[in-house]
Order: sequence, then C-alpha cells, then structure tokens
Amino acid sequence: MNVITLFNEKGGVGKTTLAVTIAAGLAIRGAQVLLVDADAQANAAHALGIAPYGGFYDLIVRDAPFEDVVRAIAASRLLPYDQVDQLTGNLYVIGSNHETLNVANSQTDIEKFLNIMLLLQETPFP
Repeated sequence: MNVITLFNEKGGVGKTTLAVTIAAGLAIRGAQVLLVDADAQANAAHALGIAPYGGFYDLIVRDAPFEDVVRAIAASRLLPYDQVDQLTGNLYVIGSNHETLNVANSQTDIEKFLNIMLLLQETPFP
C-alpha cells in the first residue's frame, strides 16, 4: 500500500483539487484508492458528488466502523458515460463536515487518528 499525503497550512493552494485529481486518476488506472477528506469544508468529497457528512469525525471520535463511514464513488463520476465499463479500479471516500474542526484537540486525538490510519492500511475495501 502506498500513502500520498497533501498538507499545507495555507488555504487556496490547490490541495483538494490535486488530491481529488490524483485519487481519480489512480482509480482510472486500476488502483484501489481511499481518499480521506479531513477538511471541515468537505470539498474533496463534494467534488466527487458526496454531500458533507460526519464520516471522518465519526471514525476518529465516535469509533464508527470503517464500513459505516466509507462511500464508493460511482464510475460515472470518473469517466464519460460511454467508458464507465472500462473502469478497473475503485475510488472510495471518507467524507467530512464541520465537526472535523474538533478532531485534533489533543495529543490523544492525534495518536488515535494515526492508529486508525495504520489500521485502515490493513482493512480490505468493501
């Protein structure tokens, strides 16, 4: 498993656009991709047609099962209509909402987040 992280404290530098483009491109090329939208604005999930929801917050704070927070992205969101049957990869998203602002309030929360991300590396996609 490979992990790609995009991080920059400055807003408006294209992190979300780049993350969604890379995730979609990898799925189109046949990869199994999990995009974690950890931004309270939820723009990554929204760009893929997912309304804001507390997935990331639920996973980290409320101990929700992975299966309850992950959403599969339809092939029609990634490819033109006449090419959807050619998609060999999959793109999954863990969405976000305004609650995400409250995730990393302590060292314990950050450690819990990192441990969950390590466990997700071993979790098979639905």
